[in-house]
Amino acid sequence: MRRSPVVLRDFEVFMMRFRVHVAFLVAALALVTSVWFNPATPTLSAADTNAYFDALITRAGFWKGYSFRPKPGHGPDSPYFTNQLEYKNQGGYQQSSSAPKYVTYDEAVDAAKVVIPAWVQPNWSMVLGAGMGASDTKLYPSPWSSGSFSNLGRQIKVDGEIMVLKAVDPDGTSPRGVTVSRSQYGTKAAAHTAGSAIYLSNNSLPHQVRVPLDTIDGNKYVFTWDVLYSSSYVGTGLAGNKTFQFTSGEDSVWWEVKTRMDGGSQSSKPAGFNPAVHVGGLDVRSYNSPGGLANWLLTDGNKLGPGVTNNNPVAPMDSTFILYPNRWIRYWVVVDQRENDYDYIDLYASDEQTDPRLIYKHIPASTFNKGTQSIKKFWLEFNDSAALLPDERVASGKDLVAYVRNFAALMNVSDVKPLLVRPVPGVLPGETSTAPGAPKNVRIVRY
Repeated sequence: MRRSPVVLRDFEVFMMRFRVHVAFLVAALALVTSVWFNPATPTLSAADTNAYFDALITRAGFWKGYSFRPKPGHGPDSPYFTNQLEYKNQGGYQQSSSAPKYVTYDEAVDAAKVVIPAWVQPNWSMVLGAGMGASDTKLYPSPWSSGSFSNLGRQIKVDGEIMVLKAVDPDGTSPRGVTVSRSQYGTKAAAHTAGSAIYLSNNSLPHQVRVPLDTIDGNKYVFTWDVLYSSSYVGTGLAGNKTFQFTSGEDSVWWEVKTRMDGGSQSSKPAGFNPAVHVGGLDVRSYNSPGGLANWLLTDGNKLGPGVTNNNPVAPMDSTFILYPNRWIRYWVVVDQRENDYDYIDLYASDEQTDPRLIYKHIPASTFNKGTQSIKKFWLEFNDSAALLPDERVASGKDLVAYVRNFAALMNVSDVKPLLVRPVPGVLPGETSTAPGAPKNVRIVRY
């Protein structure tokens, strides 16, 4: 018997709806089964911004961790130690017990916020010891700070006026003053009363955070962490920044991961670097000396081994790397710390859009032989030897702002390669959420 077109159409609609319902039930059953039999655990490739760190601190070989994202109720042995960004007298790792904090937890970005202010008051207390007229060319700081006025040309700010340091009275002069050029950078000379705060130009983090490591010979260590440079780091006019420091011996600078805002030296400057677009390049300074013999025992214990041609920057480099603003960048430093021998170091870097890249390969170095031969601490250093502000930063007065998170140290990992996973995007400075927006270009089909 022949079916009518209406009956056929109704049957086709029924079968289409039946297939949709079956597909939905199969998908739901698969989801329930996966939850029951495969409980969620952090994976190194997970898309959550902190899933990589969470996976590291729960895997075999994890040794020490500092999230720089403190959580309430966590003790010193926890990667989420509550006081890790607090003062020393509170059990934290700030290198001060009273000065203003420039490394603080930023809840929105979920990382430690590192601020380098353009102007700093020496000792948080320096003021004019005597009043200053609008035509005076000498000011008298109180209290005196010997290191503050060692760089001629350094900018000085009192109230709204910017001056430039020209000369310093000889040691022993009382009261000791400094000669300045007035009304610089478009500001106007004005009278300033005694007790007015004195600010000096600044390109360095005033107080660092230093976390303990205390490695031991005979082990292989993997250190990894993330950093994000805000747009404030673009076009600074600065040459470089001693950003991350591994210390050795009696907490002396040893292996320094640098941010080269000028791109780097001839050997380390990446092709395509543009100071108007990029933060900089990266390289490393070693505080060992080149020229070590093949037999480490015949050296003074402070040498880079054969094949290393320079220590600042360390050379040779396996490749170069461009640092972009507003991208999470991940570093890995691998140290094979050998007893009575050279320690061999690799360095990798990646970012949200760049797969991990080997920057330094098997560099023979020497942990210092003062005290215990050990990698003592990891510093958030952010230090620049230049005290003078570039003109652009004098005009803007802007702070340099970066973010650091998730320092993890692993020990005796047999294969490093599975750990080399690039970071995923997170909340950028000024944003409030990483939640996806409403879907676009989606067509809903109804049956």
